[in-house]
Amino acid sequence: MNNKTARIKPSITDEEAVALWDKLIGTIRVRETGAAKPISTAPAKVPLGKLTSTGDPCSQQGWWQCTEGDNIEGGRLRHFKEGEPMPHAILLGEPNLWQKMTGDRPRHPRATVWKLVDYDADPMQPLPESDATKDGPPNMS
Repeated sequence: MNNKTARIKPSITDEEAVALWDKLIGTIRVRETGAAKPISTAPAKVPLGKLTSTGDPCSQQGWWQCTEGDNIEGGRLRHFKEGEPMPHAILLGEPNLWQKMTGDRPRHPRATVWKLVDYDADPMQPLPESDATKDGPPNMS
């Protein structure tokens, strides 16, 4: 029984086999064998100015500002918790004569973009109505 050659031709060439081998070897990583040290780092904060669209989950707890106009129900500045879905902005329209008499005001939900303007823990008290319409972050002093 002499050294017989294979009767079935391989599906890849020698060069392809070497390239595949090199690719597989490059993915092997050696583990450290020493005692594991727990890493205690605080989670990274999302940078101020981060933009998030309506419907997306909130990526950072804090104060977010609506990029729409000034007539927003509840004000342009709102506090959201991480993971909470970002809401639509409710634009308040000018009331017609009937709505003025009934005290109603037209409301139009609109998909918007929210901008992170301040990091903060959960607010201890709601913002006063006068502060809710300002463009800057709340004064919590």
